[in-house]
Amino acid sequence: MTAASAASLPRAVARLGFGSAIASAVLAFGWFVTMIIQTIVAPPQAWTGIEAFARTFQPVQLLNFVPSLPLASTFLVMMVCVYFYAAEPKRIWALLGVAFTTVYAVMASSNYAIQLLVVRASLAAGETEGLGLLSHANSHSVFWALATSYGYMSLAMLCAAWVFGADRIGRWIRWLFVAVGVTAPLQFVGVLFELGVAAGALPGLVWSLATPAACLLLAVVFRRADAVRA
Repeated sequence: MTAASAASLPRAVARLGFGSAIASAVLAFGWFVTMIIQTIVAPPQAWTGIEAFARTFQPVQLLNFVPSLPLASTFLVMMVCVYFYAAEPKRIWALLGVAFTTVYAVMASSNYAIQLLVVRASLAAGETEGLGLLSHANSHSVFWALATSYGYMSLAMLCAAWVFGADRIGRWIRWLFVAVGVTAPLQFVGVLFELGVAAGALPGLVWSLATPAACLLLAVVFRRADAVRA
């Protein structure tokens, strides 16, 4: 975006874009950090049924869902701001990004709310009936079906990537978005065919590094647009 077009971006959009981009970067990186903590403190165990899981359950096993829940909302706000940032000929890509992000946000918000509010509270109360179909520890549960939300998030980034590229920082954002976006097929295939951790390791690593970096760069873009607008 040139200085002239940056000046036309409403200040509210620039500031909301900056804030949501910073929040998305922190929350995305927070997922990475909490996942490491969670894995060290409470390593994943083979699923042998909800009763066995309930006996050994620790709240820390849900730790990485804490930043993941608000991330769905902050990322959606950020992508809406990207739509307003996009030059008119490229807005179709930004709109597709918003559309796919909406799918991701609804699925992810529902998924993590179920884990943090329903599964956690039910286990704390000793109520296990039906929880096997909801718990993330069960590889055949609803959780993993809804976990395909990150495939839609990746598609959103792949589409929105083509909004950027006019300058150096824009090119960095584009290729970081593309790096995450091209992992979408692996994510869908991994869940569909139950390929487990091995299939999810590479997409997870790419996502955990490229997503916060791209969001931080977007924060810089929106900050600059706000400065030009002033």
